[in-house]
Amino acid sequence: MIMVDKAGSDMDNQEVLTDDSSQTIYMFNDGIAVDFLADETYMDENEHGISAENKFIRDRSFIHCLKGLSLSETQKAEIKQDLRVYKA
Repeated sequence: MIMVDKAGSDMDNQEVLTDDSSQTIYMFNDGIAVDFLADETYMDENEHGISAENKFIRDRSFIHCLKGLSLSETQKAEIKQDLRVYKA
């Protein structure tokens, strides 16, 4: 949840611009923060069949950090379960 809160905060802190002539409010962004797009399957080691888009998300989200840890199989299963619950 800490990483989700950080991703939300990063998006909340984006600059909002106004156009005085049309009174339009708008902002530029790079799309949805990759941490929000994380999926349980990104915890798996299998590289075969992963799309370029999914690889981009996996390699730039908090999943990349988690994969760098020496997690036990139990810990990996718990993280996957948390990601399933989050997605639902």
